[in-house]
Amino acid sequence: MSTLRVTEYGPGEPMPGVIAAERADLLNGATTGPDGQTVVLPAEQWSYGLALPFQHQALPPHCGAIVVELKLSAISGRCGISAVDSSLSTVSREIICDPGEAAVTLTIDQPEKVAGIAIRKVDPGNERPGVIVRDVRAHRLGSERLVSRGHNLGYDLFVVLSPPKTGTQTIERTIQALSARAAVFRIHDASERVTNQRRAAIDCLRKSNGANHSYICSVQKQLDESEALHAEIAAVRRLSGRIAFVTAYREPIDRAISSFFQLLPELIPAYTGLHAVGSKFIELLIDGLVTTWQKEVEGSDDPNTDRLWARCLQYADYHGEEFYEVTGFELRSYEFDRRLGYLVADEGNDTLLALRASDMSKTLPAALAQLISRAKVDIVSANEGSEKSYAQIYNEFLAQFRMPENLVNAIYARSPWIAYFYSPAEVSLFKRRWVTGQPIAPNEERRTVCATGRPI
Repeated sequence: MSTLRVTEYGPGEPMPGVIAAERADLLNGATTGPDGQTVVLPAEQWSYGLALPFQHQALPPHCGAIVVELKLSAISGRCGISAVDSSLSTVSREIICDPGEAAVTLTIDQPEKVAGIAIRKVDPGNERPGVIVRDVRAHRLGSERLVSRGHNLGYDLFVVLSPPKTGTQTIERTIQALSARAAVFRIHDASERVTNQRRAAIDCLRKSNGANHSYICSVQKQLDESEALHAEIAAVRRLSGRIAFVTAYREPIDRAISSFFQLLPELIPAYTGLHAVGSKFIELLIDGLVTTWQKEVEGSDDPNTDRLWARCLQYADYHGEEFYEVTGFELRSYEFDRRLGYLVADEGNDTLLALRASDMSKTLPAALAQLISRAKVDIVSANEGSEKSYAQIYNEFLAQFRMPENLVNAIYARSPWIAYFYSPAEVSLFKRRWVTGQPIAPNEERRTVCATGRPI
């Protein structure tokens, strides 16, 4: 979920004297530079260095929410700007500014709680960035508008909407690395259909477990995020802004195995000890998944009572249902370029980016470069299985994993999007991998594209 607003209220009637910039306080060892204007922030990350006091006596009675506008220069590093209370806890959203000139607008819903406007260092390392506050003013709320982007990425909002274990954290962090001011909203489910299912589930649980049950709180957070996303999308569209919707597809068996291992430490806490006993543990995991998938294909499994085994078909038509309902994009209206491994398409002010998770290390940099009109984008990997505590077991599992060919065929027959994202030749390689255990070699991937560059 993004911590950045995509809309704000512009400045209305000025309220002079609310921000006492002339009485600015230096904090935590911050100093003034030789020019007398630059404040050199502390070296410690997230440490506040400058506070501009708030004068409540200058506020009109019962004024409600207000707007504070700042113009500043960030030197040699990023800085964060927010309204804070007397304990330096934020009482507004924090705006992160990249080095250079910046115009920042803070909407403060409860000005009576504000002690001042504070600026702090954001980046790690020992370098001490500088900041020059050139102007700061308070106003009554004006009209609603889109937040000034503060970057040149071309979109007011990036929505990463994709099933779990499809590289969503890598996509999110790669976009965020391009600019700290990019508003990126990452979520797996936000449709009315899923929202209604979740509401019904927690309503039942509240009756037996109470409102503070951990699972109820977790689901309620998901519901709040879904509601916030719909509000952000509606606001950007209402104000004629631009949205980039990003999604990824992962071969269903590979995705299900990855999902299973993601939850392994939670569902089988003693997994390392069981693995140390011998090979039977890996065999048990393989048998459990294959048996569960057989029941899933037959329609005889019950995911509500058995959380241990990840399902293959849970997100089978995700892009035809969930993604379409939230974004309005019908992927099949566009031809997916299997040679490139991604698709970029426009509908009005909205843009779609769809890519394959299997070759994301190659396709994501190229796809984002096209999306934001840049020559080069560096990928920022996140949440990779090779870095997890279960990495060794995961690799052993994949080396030993085999499943019946008729089950692979049944899963693929119920996975309508695999034929959209992958060619028949590529699907055959996936099938061989799961049935025989033979990995897909890089040269085999290249041979699935003919000399003309068209997928076969």
